[in-house]
Amino acid sequence: MGTNPNQVSAGGQASASSASDPKVKQLAGVAQEQVGKVAEQVKSRIGDQLQNAVSRLGNQVQSASDDLRVIGKTLQEQNRHGLARLTNQAADNADQLFLYLSRSDANQVLNELRQAAQRKPWPTAGACFALGLVGSRLVKNSISSDKSKEVSDGR
Repeated sequence: MGTNPNQVSAGGQASASSASDPKVKQLAGVAQEQVGKVAEQVKSRIGDQLQNAVSRLGNQVQSASDDLRVIGKTLQEQNRHGLARLTNQAADNADQLFLYLSRSDANQVLNELRQAAQRKPWPTAGACFALGLVGSRLVKNSISSDKSKEVSDGR
């Protein structure tokens, strides 16, 4: 009984002659090329989504800056000059953040965030904790408002 060079051995591995088969090499090359194309598409999509997220964040920061300026003006009119000054400084900082976000590439923003987190891990952890608390409160409030709306609608 002769052995076929393309047969799989008892250990489940193809014989050495099948690995050198031109068809196998060609299929492996095509598969590798397809995997590379898919990887590039995924990378591009993630990059686009990240850029969109940075852009949305920039718009939200700009909106917050505008709101802070209105609050600062109201405080100034109420002769609360100290609070008005602090509010206007926060608005100035928000404007600077907006400019940075609008001029920067999303990958650059991520790299700089990583570097800042490596330089100062504890403040970064504290900021993440604070953002988590704020986020959980927002979710809790939105759930509570949805439930109260359902009750008032008679559902």
